[in-house]
Amino acid sequence: MTEDGTLVQVKARVVSTKILAGQRQMSPFRTWGFDLAAMVQFAEHDYTVVRGVVVPVEQVRQAARWTPHVNGHVAHMTDALMSAPGAKDITDALRAAAEMSPGEVARWAPQDGEL
Repeated sequence: MTEDGTLVQVKARVVSTKILAGQRQMSPFRTWGFDLAAMVQFAEHDYTVVRGVVVPVEQVRQAARWTPHVNGHVAHMTDALMSAPGAKDITDALRAAAEMSPGEVARWAPQDGEL
């Protein structure tokens, strides 16, 4: 939860240089009780941030499909979803945070517009 009360659900995946279809699948969404989904892709060779975006929950719901086998809605980090209306790129902010010390991260707060 952000300071303004926005609930964010985070989904992350490790991806290869050429992102394969299976690497885009997120773990299931079992509730829609959040405002934004943060989707983060990490490089398989060094875990640096490849791409990060926040997407409104409504866009994720439209892209997800119910899967009884996992008892949840499954969505993929497709370019279309990660560029959907209302999506915001946070790649630079995530990369900057990755360079911070633990103490700096603990004191860090998103600047206006970062989320």
